[in-house]
Amino acid sequence: MKSNFILHAISNYMLSNCQNNQNPSGISNVSVNP
Repeated sequence: MKSNFILHAISNYMLSNCQNNQNPSGISNVSVNP
């Protein structure tokens, strides 16, 4: 189960990166807020 959780987390991380690449404005907003 731990291995599945890690794979799931990695898949979500990759998907989030793809969405960020498609929406550069989202990255700028996140970078400016902090």
